[in-house]
Amino acid sequence: MKFTSGHFVFIMIVGALGWWGYSSWSDHQAKVEAETQLRMKQDFATTALNRAVTKHGAIRDWAKDTPSRFSIDLYRVIVNPEGRPIVLEGTVRDIVRQGDRYALSILVRQPVAVEFILECDAELANRLSARLPANNSCTVVARIGSVEKAARNFSGGAPGGADTGDSFLARGSCLAWVNREP
Repeated sequence: MKFTSGHFVFIMIVGALGWWGYSSWSDHQAKVEAETQLRMKQDFATTALNRAVTKHGAIRDWAKDTPSRFSIDLYRVIVNPEGRPIVLEGTVRDIVRQGDRYALSILVRQPVAVEFILECDAELANRLSARLPANNSCTVVARIGSVEKAARNFSGGAPGGADTGDSFLARGSCLAWVNREP
């Protein structure tokens, strides 16, 4: 049998189809692996959050009942009559040490802007400082003791330079950090 240009073209076509098939299969496998990893990460996060909610009896969906007008309205929701802690999902603005006391500053923007100042122990402060993701997102279980309108100083604002706007400041204690990363 003589090797002709037709044979060469046929071999090139078969090779190209083989390469294309392998490439498609490889891309599909990578996509399946990425989806599996994402699902495992989401399952881990959900399990970790559910454990913390159960352990502390925390209110997970407090934000859905939150009016945004007055401190007393927010107080009724986050400093609830049963004294149950709440789940906060927000952004860590700062981790502070003052002597032997530590505090987290966490900003939650939904449904209203609330800065939570939460006392915590040294171990929690150090773990958060070391393991917080780059975007500073954080989920904690906290017991809140007080709520007030956040006073901001702006020239030309309200009399005395204080403009309260629609943001709040809440203080309490951090009971647990929910590590949502496997």
